[in-house]
Amino acid sequence: MRRLFLVAGHEYQRFFRRRSFLFSLIGMPVFLILIMGVGELSRVGSGEAETIGYVDRAGVLEPRVLGTGAAEDLRPEELLAFDTEEAGLEALADGQVAGLVVVPQDYLRERSLLAYYDEGEPGEEVWSAFRDFIRASLLSAENPQVAERVGEGAELTVQSLQGDREMAPGGFMDVLLPFAAGFIFIFAAITSGGYLLQTVSDEKENRTVEVLTTSVSTNQLIFGKALGLIALAATQLLVWGLGVVAAIVIAAQFFEPLAAAEVPWVLLGVVVAFFIPSYLLVAGIMITIGSAFPEYKQSQQVVAIINILFFIPFFLVTILFENPNGTLAVALSLFPTTAFLTIAMRWGAAVIPLWQLLSAWAILTTTAGLSIWVAPKVFRAGMLRYGQRLDLGESWRALRGGR
Repeated sequence: MRRLFLVAGHEYQRFFRRRSFLFSLIGMPVFLILIMGVGELSRVGSGEAETIGYVDRAGVLEPRVLGTGAAEDLRPEELLAFDTEEAGLEALADGQVAGLVVVPQDYLRERSLLAYYDEGEPGEEVWSAFRDFIRASLLSAENPQVAERVGEGAELTVQSLQGDREMAPGGFMDVLLPFAAGFIFIFAAITSGGYLLQTVSDEKENRTVEVLTTSVSTNQLIFGKALGLIALAATQLLVWGLGVVAAIVIAAQFFEPLAAAEVPWVLLGVVVAFFIPSYLLVAGIMITIGSAFPEYKQSQQVVAIINILFFIPFFLVTILFENPNGTLAVALSLFPTTAFLTIAMRWGAAVIPLWQLLSAWAILTTTAGLSIWVAPKVFRAGMLRYGQRLDLGESWRALRGGR
């Protein structure tokens, strides 16, 4: 066991120090944080709020509702009223206001507004706030409770007939999380899986593996490599996860639906439960392919085809969302390489029967275990046939313990 952990520690340090790994490790969360922070930084850096001018020809606007109810995003100091459109346009040209909204006399019949801007157009949030101002003004004569309810709108909760699934107003994370988990799995599988393939192929090509196997057994060597690179992937996922959380915290400061979003803990548990055996399956396949082919370039060509088997659900995402409990969706859920992404995507679109979840996880876990069991046996056989590719018959004999 000690030698297994020595091999794992060596592989972890070997790839952790690589510039390419450090770049992907740090670059991804930094990129996400920068993207999420651009909106907030621009808002904070813009200084004082933009002043919007308006001309109320229809006589429907009530400045007294500003800062309350549906019009809470606009303050009296952010608006400037003009008696005529000409006066408003002149103030706009002089830079006194960032935009000018004209409410036509026939607004109540036509429901149309006219907006002007000069150089920099005010953001959509400004126009949306002004529309809220009009809505609050029209409701100002109504019962305060009615006005507040109309201004806030309705909160729709979607519940399954069986009552075991519910999509609340803040539950859009049920749809967002599967795609995020899928992309993270792809990056993790390609990155660390490629490392695992490379380390097995390189040591076979330069024949250092023959020296290593004099000190450690084949099982210790292969399991140690797998353990080290799994720890490497876990480090990568942890850092990326912290980056995603930081990005969400920043974005939630100015994106209200994100701030109200609820963490789907059940879905998160399902994602983790399927992610781990899926990654082990990738590791076992990479070791087996690297062991069966004499050169790294040859094994890369096969891996490119194998990767497609894991990414098929992304190509069929439209079909999966249109018919999440159809025959194709169920088949992909039960197939080991597509189980993780399919289950994650179906979760946001339908109720997955418990038997399908348990069956998919059992099949995936069993297949992952077999791939890890097969890998050192094929590696041992490939080591004995230096420079030659193992065919299926030889691989089968290796699994049965033959030579």
